[in-house]
Amino acid sequence: MKFLMFSDLHHVPGAFMGGDRDALHRMQRHAREAGCEFMIHGGDFCHGPSQTLMGEKIADFVGEYNHSPVPAYHALGNHDTDNTPWEEVLRYYNMPDGHYYFDHGGYRMVVCDPNYFYEDGKYIHFSMANNAKYGPYCNYMPPEQLAWLEETEYTQVGIPRPDKVIYLDMAPETSRKLLARRYHGDESKKDIHEANFAYLQSCREAALYGAEKLGWSVLRCCDGENPYPPEEIADEAYNCWKAGAAIVHIHAREADGAPSIRYELYEDIVNRIRAHKDCDVCINITSSG
Repeated sequence: MKFLMFSDLHHVPGAFMGGDRDALHRMQRHAREAGCEFMIHGGDFCHGPSQTLMGEKIADFVGEYNHSPVPAYHALGNHDTDNTPWEEVLRYYNMPDGHYYFDHGGYRMVVCDPNYFYEDGKYIHFSMANNAKYGPYCNYMPPEQLAWLEETEYTQVGIPRPDKVIYLDMAPETSRKLLARRYHGDESKKDIHEANFAYLQSCREAALYGAEKLGWSVLRCCDGENPYPPEEIADEAYNCWKAGAAIVHIHAREADGAPSIRYELYEDIVNRIRAHKDCDVCINITSSG
Protein backbone atom coordinates (compact mmCIF):
# COMPACT_ATOMS: atom_id res chain seq x y z
CA MET A 1 0.00 0.00 0.00
CA LYS A 2 1.21 3.49 -0.85
CA PHE A 3 0.00 6.70 0.77
CA LEU A 4 1.19 10.26 1.28
CA MET A 5 1.45 11.74 4.76
CA PHE A 6 2.43 15.28 5.68
CA SER A 7 2.21 17.46 8.77
CA ASP A 8 2.49 21.09 9.86
CA LEU A 9 1.27 22.83 6.73
CA HIS A 10 0.20 25.72 9.00
CA HIS A 11 -1.86 27.53 6.38
CA VAL A 12 -2.36 31.02 7.87
CA PRO A 13 -2.27 33.68 5.12
CA GLY A 14 -0.24 36.72 6.09
CA ALA A 15 0.38 35.59 9.64
CA PHE A 16 2.66 32.58 9.56
CA MET A 17 5.47 31.18 7.44
CA GLY A 18 3.40 28.20 6.45
CA GLY A 19 2.23 26.27 3.43
CA ASP A 20 0.20 27.89 0.68
CA ARG A 21 -1.94 26.60 -2.17
CA ASP A 22 1.10 25.84 -4.28
CA ALA A 23 2.40 23.52 -1.58
CA LEU A 24 -0.97 21.81 -1.27
CA HIS A 25 -1.34 21.42 -5.02
CA ARG A 26 2.17 19.93 -5.32
CA MET A 27 1.31 17.30 -2.71
CA GLN A 28 -2.00 16.51 -4.37
CA ARG A 29 -0.33 16.19 -7.75
CA HIS A 30 2.39 13.96 -6.32
CA ALA A 31 -0.18 11.74 -4.61
CA ARG A 32 -2.02 11.26 -7.89
CA GLU A 33 1.08 10.72 -10.04
CA ALA A 34 2.68 8.35 -7.52
CA GLY A 35 -0.44 6.20 -7.40
CA CYS A 36 -1.14 6.82 -3.71
CA GLU A 37 -4.30 5.21 -2.37
CA PHE A 38 -4.94 8.10 0.01
CA MET A 39 -3.31 11.09 1.68
CA ILE A 40 -3.46 12.25 5.29
CA HIS A 41 -2.15 15.23 7.20
CA GLY A 42 -0.79 14.54 10.66
CA GLY A 43 -1.93 17.75 12.30
CA ASP A 44 -1.76 21.56 12.10
CA PHE A 45 -3.19 21.80 8.61
CA CYS A 46 -4.27 25.35 9.44
CA HIS A 47 -4.86 27.54 12.48
CA GLY A 48 -8.63 27.21 12.67
CA PRO A 49 -10.75 26.50 9.58
CA SER A 50 -13.54 28.93 10.48
CA GLN A 51 -11.34 32.00 10.15
CA THR A 52 -11.10 34.52 7.32
CA LEU A 53 -7.56 35.90 6.96
CA MET A 54 -6.24 38.36 4.37
CA GLY A 55 -9.60 38.08 2.63
CA GLU A 56 -9.35 34.29 2.35
CA LYS A 57 -11.82 31.89 3.89
CA ILE A 58 -9.68 29.14 5.38
CA ALA A 59 -12.65 26.78 4.95
CA ASP A 60 -12.18 27.06 1.18
CA PHE A 61 -8.58 25.90 1.51
CA VAL A 62 -9.71 22.97 3.67
CA GLY A 63 -12.32 22.16 1.03
CA GLU A 64 -9.64 21.96 -1.66
CA TYR A 65 -7.84 19.36 0.42
CA ASN A 66 -11.04 17.45 1.17
CA HIS A 67 -11.65 17.14 -2.59
CA SER A 68 -8.13 15.94 -3.43
CA PRO A 69 -7.68 13.57 -6.41
CA VAL A 70 -7.24 10.72 -3.91
CA PRO A 71 -9.16 10.23 -0.64
CA ALA A 72 -7.94 12.76 1.92
CA TYR A 73 -8.01 12.31 5.69
CA HIS A 74 -7.25 14.49 8.71
CA ALA A 75 -5.60 14.10 12.10
CA LEU A 76 -5.81 16.90 14.63
CA GLY A 77 -2.83 18.95 15.75
CA ASN A 78 -2.96 21.45 18.55
CA HIS A 79 -3.25 24.45 16.18
CA ASP A 80 -6.21 23.13 14.19
CA THR A 81 -8.56 24.39 16.90
CA ASP A 82 -7.15 27.95 16.98
CA ASN A 83 -10.07 30.40 17.08
CA THR A 84 -12.49 27.61 16.11
CA PRO A 85 -14.59 25.38 18.37
CA TRP A 86 -13.49 21.77 18.33
CA GLU A 87 -16.88 20.55 17.10
CA GLU A 88 -16.67 22.90 14.11
CA VAL A 89 -13.20 21.68 13.24
CA LEU A 90 -14.53 18.13 13.06
CA ARG A 91 -17.27 19.29 10.71
CA TYR A 92 -14.88 21.18 8.42
CA TYR A 93 -12.49 18.21 8.38
CA ASN A 94 -15.25 15.62 7.80
CA MET A 95 -14.11 13.73 10.89
CA PRO A 96 -16.54 11.57 12.90
CA ASP A 97 -14.49 12.36 16.03
CA GLY A 98 -10.96 13.41 16.93
CA HIS A 99 -10.06 9.71 17.04
CA TYR A 100 -11.33 7.32 14.41
CA TYR A 101 -10.17 4.71 11.92
CA PHE A 102 -10.55 4.04 8.21
CA ASP A 103 -9.81 0.98 6.09
CA HIS A 104 -7.70 0.84 2.93
CA GLY A 105 -6.18 -2.05 1.05
CA GLY A 106 -6.89 -4.56 3.77
CA TYR A 107 -5.31 -2.36 6.45
CA ARG A 108 -7.02 -0.45 9.25
CA MET A 109 -5.51 3.01 9.76
CA VAL A 110 -6.02 4.32 13.29
CA VAL A 111 -5.99 8.06 14.03
CA CYS A 112 -5.60 9.16 17.66
CA ASP A 113 -6.19 12.55 19.25
CA PRO A 114 -3.96 13.68 22.16
CA ASN A 115 -5.26 17.26 22.18
CA TYR A 116 -6.84 17.27 25.63
CA PHE A 117 -5.98 19.09 28.82
CA TYR A 118 -6.76 17.97 32.37
CA GLU A 119 -8.65 20.23 34.74
CA ASP A 120 -10.73 19.62 37.85
CA GLY A 121 -10.70 15.87 37.30
CA LYS A 122 -11.85 16.09 33.69
CA TYR A 123 -10.19 15.69 30.29
CA ILE A 124 -11.28 18.56 28.03
CA HIS A 125 -10.48 18.96 24.34
CA PHE A 126 -8.63 22.03 23.09
CA SER A 127 -11.14 24.50 21.67
CA MET A 128 -10.60 28.01 20.36
CA ALA A 129 -6.91 27.74 21.29
CA ASN A 130 -3.80 25.52 21.20
CA ASN A 131 -1.75 23.82 23.89
CA ALA A 132 0.10 27.06 24.78
CA LYS A 133 -3.07 28.17 26.58
CA TYR A 134 -3.37 25.19 28.87
CA GLY A 135 0.05 25.00 30.51
CA PRO A 136 1.75 21.76 31.51
CA TYR A 137 -1.44 19.72 32.03
CA CYS A 138 -2.21 19.09 28.40
CA ASN A 139 -1.63 16.74 25.46
CA TYR A 140 -3.48 13.84 27.04
CA MET A 141 -5.44 10.97 25.51
CA PRO A 142 -8.41 10.45 27.85
CA PRO A 143 -9.01 6.99 29.34
CA GLU A 144 -12.07 6.57 27.13
CA GLN A 145 -9.94 7.01 24.02
CA LEU A 146 -7.34 4.56 25.32
CA ALA A 147 -10.13 2.02 25.89
CA TRP A 148 -11.39 2.65 22.34
CA LEU A 149 -7.86 2.10 21.00
CA GLU A 150 -7.54 -1.20 22.83
CA GLU A 151 -10.97 -2.31 21.59
CA THR A 152 -10.03 -1.38 18.01
CA GLU A 153 -6.66 -3.11 18.04
CA TYR A 154 -7.33 -6.22 20.09
CA THR A 155 -11.02 -6.98 19.49
CA GLN A 156 -11.85 -5.60 16.05
CA VAL A 157 -8.52 -6.04 14.26
CA GLY A 158 -7.51 -9.09 16.24
CA ILE A 159 -3.98 -8.08 17.21
CA PRO A 160 -2.89 -10.48 19.97
CA ARG A 161 -3.32 -8.82 23.35
CA PRO A 162 -0.04 -8.86 25.31
CA ASP A 163 -0.05 -10.85 28.52
CA LYS A 164 2.11 -8.22 30.15
CA VAL A 165 3.52 -4.79 29.24
CA ILE A 166 6.60 -3.76 31.20
CA TYR A 167 7.92 -0.20 31.09
CA LEU A 168 11.57 0.19 32.10
CA ASP A 169 11.71 3.59 33.76
CA MET A 170 14.92 5.63 33.67
CA ALA A 171 14.61 9.06 35.27
CA PRO A 172 15.42 11.87 32.78
CA GLU A 173 17.80 13.42 35.32
CA THR A 174 19.81 10.20 35.34
CA SER A 175 19.70 10.01 31.54
CA ARG A 176 21.07 13.53 31.35
CA LYS A 177 24.02 12.58 33.56
CA LEU A 178 24.74 9.50 31.45
CA LEU A 179 24.63 11.52 28.24
CA ALA A 180 27.02 14.09 29.68
CA ARG A 181 29.48 11.31 30.47
CA ARG A 182 29.01 9.64 27.09
CA TYR A 183 29.79 12.86 25.22
CA HIS A 184 32.34 14.14 27.74
CA GLY A 185 30.31 17.27 28.28
CA ASP A 186 30.14 18.19 24.58
CA GLU A 187 26.49 19.25 24.15
CA SER A 188 26.89 19.53 20.36
CA LYS A 189 27.11 15.73 20.10
CA LYS A 190 23.57 15.21 21.39
CA ASP A 191 20.87 14.47 18.85
CA ILE A 192 17.71 16.60 18.65
CA HIS A 193 15.88 14.51 21.25
CA GLU A 194 18.78 14.10 23.67
CA ALA A 195 19.32 17.87 23.64
CA ASN A 196 15.71 18.63 24.58
CA PHE A 197 15.35 17.81 28.27
CA ALA A 198 11.73 18.96 28.37
CA TYR A 199 11.00 16.46 25.57
CA LEU A 200 12.62 13.64 27.56
CA GLN A 201 10.52 14.57 30.58
CA SER A 202 7.35 14.66 28.49
CA CYS A 203 8.09 11.23 27.01
CA ARG A 204 8.51 9.77 30.48
CA GLU A 205 5.30 11.41 31.71
CA ALA A 206 3.43 9.99 28.71
CA ALA A 207 4.77 6.50 29.39
CA LEU A 208 3.90 6.66 33.09
CA TYR A 209 0.42 7.92 32.19
CA GLY A 210 -0.01 4.96 29.84
CA ALA A 211 1.22 2.61 32.53
CA GLU A 212 -1.27 4.01 35.05
CA LYS A 213 -4.28 3.89 32.73
CA LEU A 214 -3.50 0.61 30.93
CA GLY A 215 -2.14 -1.46 33.79
CA TRP A 216 1.47 -1.74 32.66
CA SER A 217 4.13 -2.80 35.14
CA VAL A 218 6.79 -0.18 35.85
CA LEU A 219 10.28 -1.35 36.72
CA ARG A 220 12.73 1.29 37.88
CA CYS A 221 16.13 1.31 36.20
CA CYS A 222 17.80 3.77 38.56
CA ASP A 223 17.64 4.99 42.14
CA GLY A 224 16.76 8.50 41.01
CA GLU A 225 20.39 9.54 40.75
CA ASN A 226 22.37 6.66 39.26
CA PRO A 227 21.60 3.48 37.27
CA TYR A 228 21.33 0.27 39.22
CA PRO A 229 24.56 -1.76 39.66
CA PRO A 230 24.88 -5.29 38.17
CA GLU A 231 23.31 -7.11 41.12
CA GLU A 232 20.24 -4.91 41.04
CA ILE A 233 19.97 -5.13 37.22
CA ALA A 234 20.01 -8.92 37.55
CA ASP A 235 17.31 -8.80 40.23
CA GLU A 236 15.15 -6.54 38.05
CA ALA A 237 15.64 -8.83 35.05
CA TYR A 238 14.50 -11.78 37.16
CA ASN A 239 11.50 -9.78 38.39
CA CYS A 240 10.62 -8.99 34.76
CA TRP A 241 10.68 -12.69 33.94
CA LYS A 242 8.46 -13.50 36.91
CA ALA A 243 6.06 -10.78 35.74
CA GLY A 244 5.79 -12.45 32.32
CA ALA A 245 8.67 -11.12 30.21
CA ALA A 246 10.18 -13.55 27.70
CA ILE A 247 13.25 -11.44 26.92
CA VAL A 248 15.31 -8.78 28.69
CA HIS A 249 17.64 -6.25 27.06
CA ILE A 250 20.72 -5.42 29.12
CA HIS A 251 22.93 -2.32 29.34
CA ALA A 252 25.82 -2.25 31.80
CA ARG A 253 27.38 0.75 33.53
CA GLU A 254 30.67 1.48 35.19
CA ALA A 255 30.71 2.33 38.89
CA ASP A 256 30.45 6.04 38.04
CA GLY A 257 27.37 5.40 35.86
CA ALA A 258 29.15 5.72 32.52
CA PRO A 259 28.02 3.38 29.69
CA SER A 260 30.23 0.31 29.39
CA ILE A 261 30.90 -2.54 26.98
CA ARG A 262 33.32 -4.33 29.29
CA TYR A 263 32.88 -8.10 29.03
CA GLU A 264 33.34 -8.61 32.77
CA LEU A 265 30.36 -6.45 33.67
CA TYR A 266 28.02 -8.26 31.31
CA GLU A 267 29.34 -11.63 32.42
CA ASP A 268 28.56 -10.66 35.99
CA ILE A 269 24.99 -9.62 35.15
CA VAL A 270 24.28 -12.72 33.05
CA ASN A 271 25.67 -15.05 35.70
CA ARG A 272 23.54 -13.40 38.36
CA ILE A 273 20.40 -13.86 36.22
CA ARG A 274 21.26 -17.47 35.43
CA ALA A 275 21.87 -18.13 39.11
CA HIS A 276 18.08 -18.31 39.35
CA LYS A 277 17.71 -21.91 38.17
CA ASP A 278 14.03 -21.52 37.41
CA CYS A 279 14.62 -18.55 35.06
CA ASP A 280 14.77 -19.28 31.31
CA VAL A 281 14.44 -15.67 30.17
CA CYS A 282 16.14 -14.82 26.87
CA ILE A 283 18.96 -12.32 27.53
CA ASN A 284 19.71 -9.75 24.84
CA ILE A 285 22.98 -7.86 25.32
CA THR A 286 23.43 -4.40 23.85
CA SER A 287 26.22 -3.95 21.31
CA SER A 288 26.63 -0.20 21.85
CA GLY A 289 26.90 0.37 25.59
